[in-house]
Amino acid sequence: MWDFGPERVKTNLPDRYTVRVGYTDSKARELGAPFSLDWGQFKNRQWVNRRGIHDAAEALREINKRLMKWDAGINKGVMASVREIEKPSGTGN
Repeated sequence: MWDFGPERVKTNLPDRYTVRVGYTDSKARELGAPFSLDWGQFKNRQWVNRRGIHDAAEALREINKRLMKWDAGINKGVMASVREIEKPSGTGN
């Protein structure tokens, strides 16, 4: 991996690099080719964090862990209260 875009935009590194990639073929010949790497084409790109089923499963495990801590009794669970409110006039029912 050459670099990581979301972190790179926070630096003053140059956008363009010329590199030479070298390799050896099946006949043991050493070969190479120059390449240009240019971050400029990605500067205005928006980055998205993708989440999948694994992330959903992890979130459900966390919810379950928190729910398992709930207990009956004062200050141990969820308290709900019900109160009757007056309906606005003209609503029909």
